[in-house]
Amino acid sequence: MSLSSYDLAGLYRRAHALMRNVDGLQPQEAFDELLKYLAFRQHEDEIERAGVQRSLDYEGSDRAPHEPATALREKIEGGLRLLGEVAQEWRRVGVRLSDAALVELHELFAGVNVAGADLDLRSAALREFLSPELRRGLGVYLTPDEVVRAMVSVVAPTESDVVCDPACGSGTFLVEALLHLRRQTAASGRMRIIGTDISPRMVLLAQLNLAGQGRLSGGVLDALTAESGPKPRPTVILTNPPFGVYVDRSHIAEQKFTTAKRISGRLGSEVLFVEQCLRWLRPGGRLGIVLPKSVVSNATLDGARKVFDKLARLDAVVNLPPETFAATGTQTNTAVLFFTKRSKGDETIEEANVAVVDVDNVGYDATGRSRDGGQLMRAGEDLHATLSSGKPVGLARFVPVPGASRLQSLAGGPGRRPGTRCLGDLVVAEHARTGKTPPRRAYVDEGGVFAVKVGNLSGAGIDWTPRERNFVREESVSESLWLEPGDVLLTSSAHNPKYIAKKVDIVLEIPSYVGGRATFVGEVLRLRVRPGVIEPFELLALLRDPKRRAKIQALIRGQTAHLRPDDLLDLEVPSEPPSSELVALLRREAELANELASVRNAQSQLLADQ
Repeated sequence: MSLSSYDLAGLYRRAHALMRNVDGLQPQEAFDELLKYLAFRQHEDEIERAGVQRSLDYEGSDRAPHEPATALREKIEGGLRLLGEVAQEWRRVGVRLSDAALVELHELFAGVNVAGADLDLRSAALREFLSPELRRGLGVYLTPDEVVRAMVSVVAPTESDVVCDPACGSGTFLVEALLHLRRQTAASGRMRIIGTDISPRMVLLAQLNLAGQGRLSGGVLDALTAESGPKPRPTVILTNPPFGVYVDRSHIAEQKFTTAKRISGRLGSEVLFVEQCLRWLRPGGRLGIVLPKSVVSNATLDGARKVFDKLARLDAVVNLPPETFAATGTQTNTAVLFFTKRSKGDETIEEANVAVVDVDNVGYDATGRSRDGGQLMRAGEDLHATLSSGKPVGLARFVPVPGASRLQSLAGGPGRRPGTRCLGDLVVAEHARTGKTPPRRAYVDEGGVFAVKVGNLSGAGIDWTPRERNFVREESVSESLWLEPGDVLLTSSAHNPKYIAKKVDIVLEIPSYVGGRATFVGEVLRLRVRPGVIEPFELLALLRDPKRRAKIQALIRGQTAHLRPDDLLDLEVPSEPPSSELVALLRREAELANELASVRNAQSQLLADQ
């Protein structure tokens, strides 16, 4: 039977549904039973392809259901013994399906050559079958296809490479490495590939997804606790390690990880993964790894990044927008880093040109809907050409950076180039700061100081209408947190990065009906212009620019959406002032917003007096 990826995905879904409907299995239970069956069928189909008759076939004969079901169960459970430690837990529980469900499942796949399905078809079918909801339920987090293809195209592995993914999941990077090789050689090229994962389910899934292509070795392995790396040593590692996982120091050989000694407090798995991957690589080997921006930008990880510099040379950085991994249920800001492992004795860290690409459009939005103009594939191709030629190509540019330990500016976008100015040239640095959220006891119903909150910012003028808990005691406000006319305010902390700097407003005046005095809370960031350098409304115009907002959002640190004033001061801004027409419109908008807030206040007072 000739199948498309859509057909095969449909079979997977029907199989999943019948196990749920006949036996009442939960999604994870049904998925495990499907994997057991597919492993059996792949083995059977490989036997048939070798010219040996299947050991068992059942296509709706008149035999009683329990007879083929018994034989099927024995064959599947026998096949699990051939899978080694990958299927250790499955061997213990055996096949959980009822006779009726097992027979129906076998009938569903009658005539389908599971082992002979094309590599690309199998991968596409698996992804189509695993909807985002089902992935989250199963704990399966797939790196988006577009990111994987771009990363593989940058590294461009060849037939002589040993390609490894130490957190292989369903084998996505390994599959794409093989497909890339075949596209380049126009033949069924083969390479040595190594896939390991801490989850036996994921290892088996990778083996099934690869369908015996390449030479998959590896198995169930916790990359962070493994005593030794894979053999042979990889020449290429492509991976997306787990995000936001904190490691108990007692569970790792801390003396093995130099980065662990350089980090106080909680120990993120991503940092350890970078070091482990670099140690596993052969000298001259290449690493492409997806990381949260916190690894790149957090000041507390400076010491860890210096360890990376001693082990490898940083070649390239791709900055990704927050929606890249939205389908996995996270809006974490991410970047892809590419390293080359240093040779023994080569620990000289010199300033070098790092190739950088800022991706604004990944081809889909935060809901997963398609967007025209996706840049990822072009970014990968341009970056490969840039690294190969030593000259900037397309979306890529070179930035002089002395290694990974000085990556903060790269993670935040283009940084400051010679002959340009940055935001720090336009504003008073000591007044560029976030506010302070007072303790609950500091709030008063009236007679206090108005505290501007995120809800008071609209992106079209400040709404001074008093709300619940908008006033605080004067003694709770420090001298540095008083607002003045001309101050520009923007959101600096939110549950999602897309809201950072989405609302930028200016203090035209502080109305008398709120007391004529105001401060601001911790989720709001204030900027105050340098007199004689730029006008407040010109600064507002610069920060309202959607392209500049995207650059600001790229500065966000950590796993949560948080913008630091020091990072914002490094933001490059154009040398030319914004148009006078735009500035005049923004001034009029602020005046109207203040007038509207005044009308609202007068209206509420009249209603209260009735």
